[in-house]
Amino acid sequence: PAAAAAVVAPTPPTVGDKRNFEVCSTTDCDAFVTRPATAKVVGQRVAIYLDDTVPSGGYAQADLDKVGELFDSHLYPIDTTAFGRESDLDNNGVVVVLLTPSVNALTPDCNTSGTVILGYFFGLDLLPSEDHSNDGEVFYGLVPDPGNSACDISKGFATAFLPPTFIHEFQHMISFNQHVLV
Repeated sequence: PAAAAAVVAPTPPTVGDKRNFEVCSTTDCDAFVTRPATAKVVGQRVAIYLDDTVPSGGYAQADLDKVGELFDSHLYPIDTTAFGRESDLDNNGVVVVLLTPSVNALTPDCNTSGTVILGYFFGLDLLPSEDHSNDGEVFYGLVPDPGNSACDISKGFATAFLPPTFIHEFQHMISFNQHVLV
């Protein structure tokens, strides 16, 4: 008789967990910085980490709770119904989001250029054997920075763009899984 394979239950992070992330420091993702972050929200399908170096005037816990609940209840089902499932290489049962000023730094002169990078997914994170991989399902988003004279990101702007950034970057993650890993 065939032996039954042991199944290990996913182990999500908990609120307050600290973690370091390798984050792109150029738009070509050919250089990286290490960013310390703390888990602020852990839901059924998402864990939201906030970079420990965020500037003042940023997200309130209620903002993060709201987008976490929205991801779990609406955004996750929309994307997975339309595009398929994400991988779970890190066996934590959740998609990790890092909100970091490193995303803001990718468009340092947004007031002049009129464009800003809201977030990104980087496929290298799903290739654990590669240098700078975060070894799991991670995507990244910007943070409010109202005091930055070169790229003023208000809390209202950043908060309004969290849900569309989440659903968009998650779709990229799913597509990478479906078209590269699977």
